[in-house]
Amino acid sequence: VPHTCLPYNHSGQHTVEAVQTTVCDQTINVTCLEGYISTWSFQQGSCLKQYHPMCTINRTFDHEEPGQCRIAQCPAYTSVDPNAVATLDTARESPWGTAVMVTCK
Repeated sequence: VPHTCLPYNHSGQHTVEAVQTTVCDQTINVTCLEGYISTWSFQQGSCLKQYHPMCTINRTFDHEEPGQCRIAQCPAYTSVDPNAVATLDTARESPWGTAVMVTCK
């Protein structure tokens, strides 16, 4: 009989695919909420909203620790538009959902 994992139920900025039972070496789909991206994918250089924890032999999931979804950040506006005047707002990263006042050179 294969080992089954305990439910992936820690709180966070995500939704979990409804699965009755997850057995060892099986993955589940976890999707970060609007405005959040997968911390693991961000560390790999992408901005995916989903990640896929795997049920391990000790009945827990990998990538189960809190903080698996982080707020999305936009790069500094001046790094994508050289015609923008560098200000406190335009010269730093901005969290998802924030407005930036831009002045052209």
